[in-house]
Amino acid sequence: MLLLLAGRIDGLTDRWRRWVVAGVASSVLLLVVAFFPLCFGLASTKAPFKDLRGWRESVATVAQQAQSVQFLMVPSLSLIHILVSNQVLPLVASVRQLPVKEAGLLARQLQAPAVMWGINAPSFSVYSGRIVERREPRPGDVVLTQSARLPALASHELLYQQHGIALARISPTVADDEAASCAPATACSQTTGPTP
Repeated sequence: MLLLLAGRIDGLTDRWRRWVVAGVASSVLLLVVAFFPLCFGLASTKAPFKDLRGWRESVATVAQQAQSVQFLMVPSLSLIHILVSNQVLPLVASVRQLPVKEAGLLARQLQAPAVMWGINAPSFSVYSGRIVERREPRPGDVVLTQSARLPALASHELLYQQHGIALARISPTVADDEAASCAPATACSQTTGPTP
């Protein structure tokens, strides 16, 4: 679960970050207590996984008695672990990485400076073939950001958007448009990027 959230933690508010940290810490604590009850003064008879160890012998006995088995009996979870770590996790990783890769390859073809705003995707630098700064976008920049942050960008052209990842080009004339809209008698603040 932490691996799935790793790319999103930077975009969370402090409150949600505390919830994620608390959830991970409590999960680790519960696992330690469950597997090592004697370290916490609990009797070994109250160990929740002690009874599960007894199933290994029963399953092995049934497996020996069965002559023609049409299904797989797993006395331990090692096969499931191998399946998840070798098949499921790489698939999830590739699905999460695909939008960043496609956006990076698109940014490689463009001549404008590339920046990341509100997202931490170091592989975007690799795919775009250049060093990408993490800062607020300026006019003319190509910006990799989360799709939810698009409304906060200044005038832009959407180049790519998929699975919560967006690549946009900030209009090179944003500062000129803002300056032209200011009346000479009024004070206008000319920002070069969005306000967070």
